[in-house]
Amino acid sequence: MFWVPKSKLNKCNNNNLNDLLRRLAGQRPPYLLIGGDLHYPHVNWENCNIQSEAMGSDFHFIQAVQGSYLHQHVSDATRFQGSDRPSLLDLVLTNEEGMDNIEHAAPLGKSDHSIIKITVRCSKQLDTPKTRHRYDKGNYAKMREMLSLNWEEVFRDCMDDPSRQWDKFLAIFTAAQASCIPAKLNKTSKTRYALPLGRKSLGKIKKKKQTLEKILGN
Repeated sequence: MFWVPKSKLNKCNNNNLNDLLRRLAGQRPPYLLIGGDLHYPHVNWENCNIQSEAMGSDFHFIQAVQGSYLHQHVSDATRFQGSDRPSLLDLVLTNEEGMDNIEHAAPLGKSDHSIIKITVRCSKQLDTPKTRHRYDKGNYAKMREMLSLNWEEVFRDCMDDPSRQWDKFLAIFTAAQASCIPAKLNKTSKTRYALPLGRKSLGKIKKKKQTLEKILGN
């Protein structure tokens, strides 16, 4: 949750906030939710446009949000004070497009900001337990005995078929491994956020970011 007081709005703090958004999104968590009073009143969130008189901090904030592939879900004004024009200052950002439910409630106490109630569904990403063989505890004398076969006889009916030969060998080897090398179910609760990506995928992400920067620059 963020709160940016109007008295603390300056270029340095705005840049720090934008950098923080990029770092959080760059960790690629399964679900990211950022909310709070961020005080960017000149942004039209319906089309992500900015009023012409405010192209400074609001523009750079939009760049950070879009460059981090975040979605802003609040569409109605959240601040009402006297005769001032209502403004949308309180934001809810996530790394997913959908939001199950979002409601505005009356301000709390003397606050001039609406209470925002949101409903989200997110799941915890768990590693699947993996079976690891304890090769240091293996009975290799027994395994050699089990694999000491007349391989020509084993492959007699598939001498011209390497695929069938491989299937037969793999079945025999797997049975010997299961019999001679103990296995351990390795359980872990560690969540891995950074998913491995190939060069092709990374190249497409880089190209997408460069295209977005060109569009924003124009």
